[in-house]
Amino acid sequence: MNQKEIYLRKRQNELDMKLRILAYGMKIQATYFQKSWKNPLIGQYHTLSGTVEFFDPSVHLRIDDTEIQIQDICDLTGDVFETIEISC
Repeated sequence: MNQKEIYLRKRQNELDMKLRILAYGMKIQATYFQKSWKNPLIGQYHTLSGTVEFFDPSVHLRIDDTEIQIQDICDLTGDVFETIEISC
């Protein structure tokens, strides 16, 4: 396994751990990829801060009025995640 694969696996493990503790009412910041309506092969990254209004780990996360597909989430941050110790 090369360094890039190791890094990507570690980042995915971190995100999976964060998704496991996510709950309604938490204040978080999410970075996600939004595909272009014209061409789904391109898009932009967005970062949104707010309160978790709905979370279904198999479908999507709603922060305030914005729904984000789980597979589009790149990172989650916030005070609630500061206590997580990541071990790979």
